[in-house]
Amino acid sequence: MKAILALALATILVAFVSATPPPKCPPNSGEDEVILLPNPDDCGSYYSCNRGTPFLMKCYPGLEFNAELKLCDWPENAHCQVTVQPTSEPSSTQAS
Repeated sequence: MKAILALALATILVAFVSATPPPKCPPNSGEDEVILLPNPDDCGSYYSCNRGTPFLMKCYPGLEFNAELKLCDWPENAHCQVTVQPTSEPSSTQAS
């Protein structure tokens, strides 16, 4: 039982540490204005900024967020690319 609890805790910590923090929302020009931003980690979701707070929203399965049109769209129309964060320093490939 302790092993299962330790494994679950480790999984949660890895997910928490490896996740990119939500984007900073731009200042709203109007109180009721909602700004939509792409999720750099997942094409199937986006952030809805309301009064400066980002809320993670999901597209319907099979659709991806289209940053240009600001809506969930077919993947071939969305042209979404996930931003990959480097996990370590690049190694030197210089020949001796």
